Amino acid sequence: MRHPVRLFAVLHAASLASLLIAAGCQPLPKPFAEDAPTQDAPIMTLKDSAGIIVQPVGGAAAPVALQLAEAMAEALRAADVPASTQASNRGSYVLASTAEERPRTGDRAVIALHWELRGPDGSAAGSYEQSAETGLTRWREGDPALIKQLVGAAAPAVADLLLEEGAVAADSEQRVAVPLVVGAPGDGARSLARAMELALRQANVPVAESGPAASGRHFTVAGKVGLAAAAEGKQKISVSWTLLGPDGGQIGQVNQENAIAAGSLDGRWGDVAYAVAKSAADGIVALLDHLKKAGSGT
Repeated sequence: MRHPVRLFAVLHAASLASLLIAAGCQPLPKPFAEDAPTQDAPIMTLKDSAGIIVQPVGGAAAPVALQLAEAMAEALRAADVPASTQASNRGSYVLASTAEERPRTGDRAVIALHWELRGPDGSAAGSYEQSAETGLTRWREGDPALIKQLVGAAAPAVADLLLEEGAVAADSEQRVAVPLVVGAPGDGARSLARAMELALRQANVPVAESGPAASGRHFTVAGKVGLAAAAEGKQKISVSWTLLGPDGGQIGQVNQENAIAAGSLDGRWGDVAYAVAKSAADGIVALLDHLKKAGSGT
């Protein structure tokens, strides 16, 4: 992508709500609500967006098979990946899995789980193997602590498989790198960056691995969060996303702001990170499109 014409644009939004309305997500989940959207909320079922549909676990008793799938979907959402056991679209990835009991002495057994991620076209996108020794009764009755332990170990690996999908081909073109977001409270630095990567991939924007290798070669979307002092239980938060060229020059910026309950984002951002990134990604894509047209002279 050549860019002989340097342009600068700033996209403003009076609030994240207006950005989300423009993105067509209705009924609108409040982007800074204290409670994250449920798995069947519109933000989790955006038309033609990537996400994961989790199938029941093969080889496990019926109640446990569904319990594991539901727990995995919940754990993926906690890792900022849209996931559901019910809602899907033509852009959805599919997570299939099988369980195998390997008996030991007495009531003990090793439970081996194979998780396989498949693309929207059914092609293999990656897999993850795990095993844990436990009591057979505990396993077959679906002990909640055991299920939480199993999906807690597997979900981050599955999330990484989805985020890495599309970045495995030879890096022969300019891509967009998204470093950790500066100034975000709680886990926002990482969750916002990962959510922006996912939102850009959904918009068919090639995403690069962030790091020194991206400098001087790829574009960068640099996120920054600002928090005002709390007043009367409220706190103003602003999020800016700056698009930088390979030479480090600023091309454009997308700004978002809203008022939240003071301290409500001091912990896990969860689905809020995806809502914020998804609404801002449209502006980043518009800047890239404008830059491409300017560079090609069209």
